[in-house]
Amino acid sequence: MAGFQVSKEVQKMVIYGIFILMIAVVVIAGGASYFIQDYDTHELETSLVVSRLLFSEDCLASDENFGKLNMNNFDLEVIKKCTGIKDESKLGLYLKLFDLEDNLIDEIEINKPLTSQCILSDVKNVREKYFCSFSKHYVLFEDGKGVLEVEVVNEK
Repeated sequence: MAGFQVSKEVQKMVIYGIFILMIAVVVIAGGASYFIQDYDTHELETSLVVSRLLFSEDCLASDENFGKLNMNNFDLEVIKKCTGIKDESKLGLYLKLFDLEDNLIDEIEINKPLTSQCILSDVKNVREKYFCSFSKHYVLFEDGKGVLEVEVVNEK
């Protein structure tokens, strides 16, 4: 009678072992697929660059007059420093400031080989390699009002 009890317990242990093994495989496979995922953060990165440009006093925002651009900071070296974009990075930036009559006041371009890629942003080949973001912002500055066109390019 004792032999019968032992074999019944062994059968239960084998079934429990298989059940635990299946749960472990599912947990490991689920965890691995979660950590292998690639998140596309290009849109977030470009949004942060534009926000930093417009609202940081280290960039274009005036420290004395909220909502106005500090035109003294509309300089290539200042923009490079405040955005952290370097000439050989995976980000490019092209700023154009116009008055309300559509006359170009000033422009700044960082990493020209990258920003020139977005001229052909409708081409599928370009969209696969680069994330291009274009935006226009109505701005105030010391001499009046205007439009700031911002192009941020992110290499994927």
